[in-house]
Amino acid sequence: MAGIAKGAAGGAHGIAGITLAMAEVVGGIRVAIRDLRATLAGALVSWAIELACTVGAAAPLVAAQATAKIAQVVRIVASMLRALGKALSSALTWRVQLRDLFDGFWRALNELKKSQTAAPN
Repeated sequence: MAGIAKGAAGGAHGIAGITLAMAEVVGGIRVAIRDLRATLAGALVSWAIELACTVGAAAPLVAAQATAKIAQVVRIVASMLRALGKALSSALTWRVQLRDLFDGFWRALNELKKSQTAAPN
């Protein structure tokens, strides 16, 4: 019984580790995307000022700059989301292995209970 409990505790520790790691990954991506949005917002304000100061004469240049910057941000976010997908896939693999481990503990515990009830006093 102690061995089963020790194994279950180890499995729970593994789940906690995966959960903490995924929280770090998601938190990091959240911060990076927030920073990208702030950068893009600042650029949009700058381009609006540029348009206002040139009375629209700089519109073609501003449009080209905006398109390039937005495309750059979209590429960066897509790359981060791909990395997040890979991390989640890896975590899913570990989760399946831990589930199988807990299934084994559960079966062993049930067998132990059966053997204790079947044993004469």
